[in-house]
Amino acid sequence: MPLIQVTTMQEVFTPAQKQELIARFTDVLVSQQGEWIRPATVVVIDEVSSGHFGIGGEAITIEAVRAMAAACKPPSPAPGTYQRISDHELVTVEAA
Repeated sequence: MPLIQVTTMQEVFTPAQKQELIARFTDVLVSQQGEWIRPATVVVIDEVSSGHFGIGGEAITIEAVRAMAAACKPPSPAPGTYQRISDHELVTVEAA
C-alpha cells in the first residue's frame, strides 16, 4: 500500500485544495501503475503551526508563505499548451 505524505504549514491550503492534492497525488500513482492501485493509495497531509516550519535554516510564518506565493504566481499557459515541472522548473509544453 503506497503512502504519500505531505507536510505543509497550517492555513496554506484550503480544504478544497487539500482534496485536490489528495486526488492528484493518487492520480499520479494510477497513471504509473494502473487503476488497481487507487484503492490502496493513502495520502496524508500533515500540517504544522506557523513558525514551526523552516526553510534554509529560518523559521517561516504563514505571512511569509503568502508573500512568497503572491510574488511567484506563474503566468497562465497559452491555449493548446500545458505546464509541468521539469528539473525543478515550470515549463510550458505543446499539448498533443
